[in-house]
Amino acid sequence: ISSFLANYSQKTYKKRFLTKLGNRFSFVTVDHVSYFYSESGMTYLIENGSPQRQLIDHTLSELESGLLDPLKFYRVNRSMIINLESLIEIKPYYNGRLVLSMSSKSEEAIVVARERVNEFKNWINQ
Repeated sequence: ISSFLANYSQKTYKKRFLTKLGNRFSFVTVDHVSYFYSESGMTYLIENGSPQRQLIDHTLSELESGLLDPLKFYRVNRSMIINLESLIEIKPYYNGRLVLSMSSKSEEAIVVARERVNEFKNWINQ
């Protein structure tokens, strides 16, 4: 019975996302996600190796509060959640912040907010 309860109570996280690109819908598995970001009230997913953004129907707060595994995904600032598996390089940035290089190319710098730097380093070093 205890084995059953241990398996039953284990938290399950979202495995794939329905995305919209133009007038086309597709599925993207969580393993292929490089990062999520919000812009103008919309949330987008960026796949590994692709600069193409795809619209999803969840807010960053929803993603962070239970849909994504916190051991794999981290909210680096108020508008972005990254996948640890897609992180390639960390460099110092001005004002004590960090800039991240991801497996997908981004037009904007992906910067860890100053107040999250220590927590981020602890998360990386788990």
